[in-house]
Amino acid sequence: MRGVNVKTDKIIGSFSFIFHSHLPYVRKAGVWPFGEEWLHEALSETYIPLLDIFYNLIDEGIKPKATVGITPILAEQLNDPYLSEKFQKYMEIKIRKCEEDIERNSSNPKLRDLAIFYLDFFNEILSSYKNRYNSDVIGAFKKLQDEG
Repeated sequence: MRGVNVKTDKIIGSFSFIFHSHLPYVRKAGVWPFGEEWLHEALSETYIPLLDIFYNLIDEGIKPKATVGITPILAEQLNDPYLSEKFQKYMEIKIRKCEEDIERNSSNPKLRDLAIFYLDFFNEILSSYKNRYNSDVIGAFKKLQDEG
């Protein structure tokens, strides 16, 4: 991306975003603190939101330029049907917990609003994963790569 001086229309600089991602192999390595939830958290809080930003920019006619390095170990796990199913169950649990928090905090507006925020967030992430990316994060990144 290049910055443009509005007064002179001259390029005043550029910005490079380079994202290197790696997680150790966590398939069937338990849940917490360094098991499969580590991958689920990375998917829900990093990879899917990043994809959403890139695809939203494209929808607005902006072609983002970034470098995303995905290690083979991470790619294998992101493509694993078992881990995909576990991720969706993880998200469903997060959504259910948010719904419970909304009900439990009905008399505390700040906590209720926080639970609503996270309910919306987790629903959007799960929807993007299943509907926008067809449960295929690697394919979604590859499409970005192929389209430049």
